[in-house]
Amino acid sequence: MKIPPNQMEVRAICNSKFIGFQLIGPAADAAEKKRNERRNRFAPRSVSLVPIPARRHPLHAAITYLHDASEKIEVLQARAVEYFRPPSVGVRFVDDADGVHQNMLLVVEKQLPAEFNRLTTEALQYLRSALDTSVSKLIKHLKIQHKRADFPIFLFRTDSTGIPKRTGYLGAPNGGKLAAKLPAELGLVLESVQPFKSGNLRWKHPLATLSALNNFAKHNDIIELRALASESALMILSAPTVLRGGIHIRAGAPLKDGELLARMDKHMKVKPQIVLSCVFRRGCPRLEREDVLPALREMLGNANDILVRLKQAFDK
Repeated sequence: MKIPPNQMEVRAICNSKFIGFQLIGPAADAAEKKRNERRNRFAPRSVSLVPIPARRHPLHAAITYLHDASEKIEVLQARAVEYFRPPSVGVRFVDDADGVHQNMLLVVEKQLPAEFNRLTTEALQYLRSALDTSVSKLIKHLKIQHKRADFPIFLFRTDSTGIPKRTGYLGAPNGGKLAAKLPAELGLVLESVQPFKSGNLRWKHPLATLSALNNFAKHNDIIELRALASESALMILSAPTVLRGGIHIRAGAPLKDGELLARMDKHMKVKPQIVLSCVFRRGCPRLEREDVLPALREMLGNANDILVRLKQAFDK
């Protein structure tokens, strides 16, 4: 199927094997719109944290954990601004041994601090603790007998056959059975915030993402650097052309000084302006290669909304 040129977006791509162009057609554009739809649906417009209540309130500890998570995210934000302010990577060109080509090599001034991974992991842990503690403290305060008191996170309401079982929310001990023991309004809150309520977007729901990332972070580093040349002036035989689409520089993690990014003709001159960002590393469930800070703020806003609703339901 041929796509009319006016329906395609042209991007410049640069990696260790070639430098060329990528044509983005309607299918890729639709996928991008779908990702934006998910972001627009889940991401809060602004996060105004619920105030920490008095110590005697059953949600005091949970909301305190929420504020701890927010502090970790703010510290990560400040450290990232400090790290990325001076150029920490660049490129240099050396002639190839064949005398015909030149190699574009990566220049690394400083690596991503280990503190970034620690702060991200701690923020995730505090968010999960805030939700788990909210349920356990409410159960204890209401004197409800229940063995498991984790915050329920379920992708499906029932199993695949439609019969409630342990794999689905309704049949799970910490799902519908737990909600049934709580006052009606509290139980309704637990069910209404579940990922399965989001239909096809359940896999990218902030609660599903939080649960998956916490499990992954127990045994893995979860962030890495992404290098992106936001705009570049490309000159071939003295004919300048400005590339607006950006050049994606695919380098290893951690970034290696002297790594070969591209091999090109000596007459080709590329002056990339490198932009770095922290992203979830390859292999991370749900959020692979997505920016860390926006995703953390999305999960923070979602957890905050849940605690606000639980507090309102309890205080009635």
